[in-house]
Amino acid sequence: MLPLVYEELRKLAVVRMGNEKAGQTLQPTALVHEAWLKIAGEGGDHFANRRHFFQSAAGAMQQILIDIARRKQRLVRGIKITEYCDQNQLPTQERLRLFILVCQAIQHAHQKGIIHRDIKPSNILVTLHDGVPVPKVIDFGIAKATQQELTDKTVFTQFQQFIGTPAYISPEQAEMSGLDIDTRADIYSLGVLLYELLVGQTPFDAREMMQGGLDALRQIIREKEPLRPSTKLNTLQGEARTTAGKRRHTDVGKLVHQLQGDLDWIVMKCLEKDRTRRYDTANGLAMDIQRHLANEPVIARPSSQFYRFRNWHGEIRLRSRQRLRLQWCSCWGSW
Repeated sequence: MLPLVYEELRKLAVVRMGNEKAGQTLQPTALVHEAWLKIAGEGGDHFANRRHFFQSAAGAMQQILIDIARRKQRLVRGIKITEYCDQNQLPTQERLRLFILVCQAIQHAHQKGIIHRDIKPSNILVTLHDGVPVPKVIDFGIAKATQQELTDKTVFTQFQQFIGTPAYISPEQAEMSGLDIDTRADIYSLGVLLYELLVGQTPFDAREMMQGGLDALRQIIREKEPLRPSTKLNTLQGEARTTAGKRRHTDVGKLVHQLQGDLDWIVMKCLEKDRTRRYDTANGLAMDIQRHLANEPVIARPSSQFYRFRNWHGEIRLRSRQRLRLQWCSCWGSW
């Protein structure tokens, strides 16, 4: 690179970086080098004149700075809750505790009169505070937009009426019948998120839902009953089955056993087509999960004497183990 050209590029880099503290991320010299590699890779003989060359260099620098900003933003904002759980191979109980925090955040929003309407993993980001994972709910409320192509991202109709994200939207959102959308639509979406955290897949595959177009998508959401999480897990084959167990730090057989019963019922209550049969609040959902973790009867399951006895017996066994552990620790400390 000619010295005069380099010097002009360096001045351009300083201008492009503006007031940013470049020394903390990228020096002007490094930006010039990156931009040169970028435009040289496109071919050095395609520039019409000197002005065209520097315009291309300025564009390359701007794109590099944008990419750096996006990477920094991702580090600050955290990662999707599903990715965090899978990368750290969190077992079921830890996933449930993290999900309870999400429910509490949604409950707080509902108390402020805000309905999210687009709960999904990419809108639940996990950051670490002193080594403790903390989920953060982002993107409350959906602004109007025009998007003709049906994708697995947030979808709108040509009339700019909100639908949502296909795999996560509630039947009443898909209906678009003029029925008011209330907080129970978020309960449905929370149920889909919980389903994915437990199984690794959503109740309905997003690609299959979109293959038949908008009408078929609505019909699936309104009419098709999802498999229970434990049943869905049992249908997985090959690598998908192995991966599901590995990412939850157990084997699939044990995982199926963990989901059968309470967790199946809790998830399916969230996914009821009739919203009056779902949990009334996000806090109610969180409390039922806490009951499950404490071996207490959950309200999602139909009442029966056997079920109450099973949970009472499990609670007694848990308390007995805790007492024995305390006694053992006391004896050990007295030696």
